[in-house]
Amino acid sequence: MQLVSKPEPVTSAIEDNPTPQIQPRSDDKSDLLGVRGVNDNFIRVLGKVTLPVEIGKFTLFHDFYILDDVNMPLILGRDFMHDQKAEISFPKQVLSFTKWNDRSFFKSGPRSGSHPQFCSCAI
Repeated sequence: MQLVSKPEPVTSAIEDNPTPQIQPRSDDKSDLLGVRGVNDNFIRVLGKVTLPVEIGKFTLFHDFYILDDVNMPLILGRDFMHDQKAEISFPKQVLSFTKWNDRSFFKSGPRSGSHPQFCSCAI
């Protein structure tokens, strides 16, 4: 995904309505009109929302753009990875966060039976 009005490659985003609790509000105006997908399709940005993100025993808040039509319920973009000092190991298929005193690791792949409100890591 590529931003339309900014030069950075990827930003964090959520789908239009991943859960009933998340609704774009008029005060969540986006500074982006839309984003371009990897197949060069234009995806409209509906708004912006700050959501809690739970990683291990830590909870932090991060801004997400609300997208009109995407295939993934949640995209943690380069902005999130940079802010949280994430390290990705492709050979081990592990995402680790080293910003905190203890390291949090997440194995990639779908998690069967997981609550639909939560997302697993896919590398």
